[in-house]
Amino acid sequence: EQVFTDALRAVDKLVAAHPQDSDLRDQQTENLAYLADAKRGAGKLDEALALRQRQLALLEGYQASRPKDLVLVRRRMGALEASAGLQLMQGNVAEARIRSDAAINLAQQLLASEPNNTEWASRAATIYFTASRVRLGSGEAEAADGLARSGCDLVNRLMVRDQTVVSWSERLKRECLLRRAAAELARGRPAEAQQLANDAGFNALAAQLDLPDRRSDFAEAHLLAGAALARLNKPSEALRKW
Repeated sequence: EQVFTDALRAVDKLVAAHPQDSDLRDQQTENLAYLADAKRGAGKLDEALALRQRQLALLEGYQASRPKDLVLVRRRMGALEASAGLQLMQGNVAEARIRSDAAINLAQQLLASEPNNTEWASRAATIYFTASRVRLGSGEAEAADGLARSGCDLVNRLMVRDQTVVSWSERLKRECLLRRAAAELARGRPAEAQQLANDAGFNALAAQLDLPDRRSDFAEAHLLAGAALARLNKPSEALRKW
């Protein structure tokens, strides 16, 4: 965290001295994202959100003078999605929805401009999954399911192109299964939710659980499977999953 704080402080001084340097301004917005992620990882959600808000304000200003710069659009999209996630973690569902909807609009803009761009597609899938979590948070199970399916469609298209890309076949596929499982559970379809959660757990196991995000996904898969089993009146099996 301190490394990113020092880096941001240094680039802030450079931007103040050279306000027209677009490379420095781009570096500044990227450093804000790095520090925000570090703050989030440390549990400092208010500070992380403030950094993301500052990043968004800067990006929106830069976009006004560079409206066709798709890299700026991607950065705004990522900042909105991260802000939505932070707002959701703090229980601010209405604000999270505003940001996730705005991120989806930008994702659709990028996909329309370059339909075969795999980076846009993978980022868009992540945004759909975040938006699905947000809709679940507001009790909109059907909308959450639709958004999860949209993200999964993008993941499936990516995997058709190349199943060897780990970030597609593992991380994004696992997120697809988890979001579908959560939505199906909220829709009152526990059998479908259990199967999807089990598939997500198997995906995480295949990835060998050697990274925190894989272990976290494995735990979420078991929680969802347990909740589904409880709905299916299988309490002993549910307890084993939990």
